[in-house]
Amino acid sequence: MKKGTLLLCLMYNLVMSQNITTDKNLQITKYLGSITNDFHVPGMVVAISNSTELEYLNSFGAISTDNNFIIGSNSKSFTALIVLRLQEKGLLSIDDPVVKYLPWFEFQNTQVSNKISIKNLLNHTSGLSTEMGRIFFASHEKQEEVQLKITDLIKSVAVDQYPIERYDYSNLNYQLLGFIIEKVSGKEYNLVFKEEITEVFDLKNTSSLLPKNLAQGYQPFLYYSIIPITSRYHKVDIPMGYINSNANDLSTYTRELMNAFNHDTTSIISHKIAAELFRSVDTTQSKYALGWHTMTYKNCKIFSHGGLVQGFNSAIIIAPELEKSIVVLTNHYGESAIPASLGVLSLLLNKKPTQPSRTPYFLIRSLPFLVLLFIVLFTLIFKKWLRNNRPHGVTKKPIPNILAALGLLIGLSWTLYLPNLFRATIRNTLQFDITSGLSLVLLSALTLAISIILYFNSLKTS
Repeated sequence: MKKGTLLLCLMYNLVMSQNITTDKNLQITKYLGSITNDFHVPGMVVAISNSTELEYLNSFGAISTDNNFIIGSNSKSFTALIVLRLQEKGLLSIDDPVVKYLPWFEFQNTQVSNKISIKNLLNHTSGLSTEMGRIFFASHEKQEEVQLKITDLIKSVAVDQYPIERYDYSNLNYQLLGFIIEKVSGKEYNLVFKEEITEVFDLKNTSSLLPKNLAQGYQPFLYYSIIPITSRYHKVDIPMGYINSNANDLSTYTRELMNAFNHDTTSIISHKIAAELFRSVDTTQSKYALGWHTMTYKNCKIFSHGGLVQGFNSAIIIAPELEKSIVVLTNHYGESAIPASLGVLSLLLNKKPTQPSRTPYFLIRSLPFLVLLFIVLFTLIFKKWLRNNRPHGVTKKPIPNILAALGLLIGLSWTLYLPNLFRATIRNTLQFDITSGLSLVLLSALTLAISIILYFNSLKTS
């Protein structure tokens, strides 16, 4: 019985780890072409690797496979790996309290913050919220000023018990890990990144500094990404979201992680580190490990992450049992990379890709048309107000006052409530999606203006 089971496992691994056939290559290329067209992606690079080599590398749109991309939150995996390598060298333990290295790490209840560990930062169970991680700093701000702002932010945290079982994804966790890395190493993050990552994995085109071959990033206007973006960020943001790389380097990196997890003794890093990196914390909300999401997709165990910054979108998948890694890099602000990566994985599993819905994409991208409609409506109402000899004042009648209050509520909801649905602020929206941000501001202003003019027009008929 045991021999039969072992034979079946060996046969399964043999079938699943085979190289990509020509037909499969064509299927993948056709599928990715449809994603690029459906979501109007200006440029996309996709790489697939097995345990020994790169099997698939292709570019779509006006982009080259040699271009570098800012990989957004996929940077977190690098930061987590650096922490584990420093632990291996005895410079820290992920079970150490954060306050041991950052004395200014204080919640309202210091008894709780004193217990928050480095591991809590790594797996987003520190009590720091998503909203706190969406506060970005100007590139010209001094490090001391940024640290003071972060200190004040942390002091506002109101958590009364430990351990904190609630998973809350926050960029701030990885910004703090950057501070800890610099503290224990005595070096800037950029230098530690070079020593512990790029030199170790021989990544020639991966950096924490902006390279000359960085792809031009774009923001969308209506349904097309046509607004060029200049990438600017503070160095405190690098550990959580601003590493840049290309598909070839990321394939090398993910291949080494996958091989180490699969007990390959020739891998650059140890199985112990890889196992720790991919060991998740089970919560009701997520199975997040250290810089990686862990999940099962169509009966296939995967480690994955997405990345989204102002002009770039990325997705990485490692399927250790399949012995494949998938890298998708795009140069626009959008959500095309993750569905593209999952679609490729489906094809590798000989299953039909789930076609991503374009409805949310088109609804969000259509906001400028709604602004135009509100401008027309405002113009008509304003002209009527002028014809009525510009009435103004107040009335005691309930209906006009109720309608005015409703207009005020709707007007404010465009900039306060809607961004909050995505756990963001209007400021974040303006930073990351200029068109949508400006559209929401204009819709708010126009709704308020229309409400006021309608109220004044009601005075003429009362």
